[in-house]
Amino acid sequence: MKGFKSKKNLFVMVIVIVFSIFLYKYLRLFHAEIFPVDNKFIIINESSHEIKDVMIYQSLTVSESNLTITSNDTLLASCPKLKVGDKKTLYYDKAIPSDGNLVLVYKTSEGKQKYKFSSEYLPYGTRWSKTEFITTEHDNFFE
Repeated sequence: MKGFKSKKNLFVMVIVIVFSIFLYKYLRLFHAEIFPVDNKFIIINESSHEIKDVMIYQSLTVSESNLTITSNDTLLASCPKLKVGDKKTLYYDKAIPSDGNLVLVYKTSEGKQKYKFSSEYLPYGTRWSKTEFITTEHDNFFE
């Protein structure tokens, strides 16, 4: 504490640090052009077959009872295929455009379209997220 000659200097330093933290958080939340957006989607194929046409949607309407992608659903990321054991990281480099659940849609090597729902809900404006989808043989997929 030799660097601080008085309690006033220490108090000013604490105020400056707290103000800087709040300024940083404000800029991250409301000025994405200053800090880059990075929504990551990690897909790991642990199944015994190749998967094709991998797409991640954000949807309020898709559910176990309604497996229809509509024009209101937002495509966040996609890749052409994943081989057995592959791990792929996809990015959506904008703020999340609307509220909704994340849905992984893909086709098996037999041509069947399958869905996997994420347990994560990304609200409007999310800028930094990391969501993992792991496809296995024993998952509950919906055709």
